[in-house]
Parts: sequence; C-alpha cells; structure tokens
Amino acid sequence: LWIDFSTRVVSAAKDMAAVDSGYMRDTIKYDFIANGVLFSASSGYSLFVEYGTVNQAAQPFLGPALEENRSYLKQLIERAFK
Repeated sequence: LWIDFSTRVVSAAKDMAAVDSGYMRDTIKYDFIANGVLFSASSGYSLFVEYGTVNQAAQPFLGPALEENRSYLKQLIERAFK
C-alpha cells in the first residue's frame, strides 16, 4: 500500500519538477519514518523552487504531487479494509 502510493507521488513530483540540469529531479525520493512516509528533494535549492523566493516565483512539485495522489491513497486504504 505505502510503497505503491509513495512511488506514484515521487513519479508525479519528478514529472512536475522544474528541470535545468536534472539534479533536483534526481534527488526526489521517499523514506519510511516511524509514523508514515517522508517525501523530500535533497538538492540544496529544492525548497526555493517549491516555495519561491523574493526574486523567484514558486514552482511547486512535491505539494501538487501529493495532492494529485490523495484520492488514490484513499482508494488504496478503502481496498485494504474491505
């Protein structure tokens, strides 16, 4: 359940990520933590891309990827508890 969902979110985030060299896109990943899943992009500038700066408009990719897959997660959970 969680691997399927997490893989879809990471794939969607990579599709949505702004690409110059491809480095940031290649650092997008997920990790399992005690209470769930942590999605991240470990390039030093991914936060600035996601949220923008005073001089640069936001180009979100992780937030929209999660939102895009919210209903899919709901379907997975419903199927698991049937």
